[in-house]
Amino acid sequence: MQGQFHDYCKQHGITYELTIPDASQQNGIAEHAYQIIESMTCVMLVDGSLSFWFRPLAAQAAIHIKNCVPRTSLPPNTTPFEGWFKQKPDFSHLRPFGALITARKTNSDQLTKIAPQGEEGHFVGYVHDAKGYLIWFPDSRIICP
Repeated sequence: MQGQFHDYCKQHGITYELTIPDASQQNGIAEHAYQIIESMTCVMLVDGSLSFWFRPLAAQAAIHIKNCVPRTSLPPNTTPFEGWFKQKPDFSHLRPFGALITARKTNSDQLTKIAPQGEEGHFVGYVHDAKGYLIWFPDSRIICP
């Protein structure tokens, strides 16, 4: 097979293999990774007592966790996080998916001193572009960072 893509790969030392269309099982490494993420997702939903509707958020959380643990394809005791950010990951932010939490109300400074300052929700993921968590509030049926 020839062409610009082939030339680019050869020039940069990239090898690739072609597969038959609609035969994803030929790519065993990707299929194995998908199977691990799918298993983690199902376990997180069951453990958190959350419905299938939360599957995309559970999958994102699973990938976040997977990127923080060492891989055999990397140097010993090295994580993908370290490869990208050049520092060891901090695990103090990790929370159980679906855990019951109390979140501070956004307008809590406007409430009286005896009014509840927080509301109950469930942890459903990590915010990627800010510091914080994704929280599902069952009463209002919304997800907020």
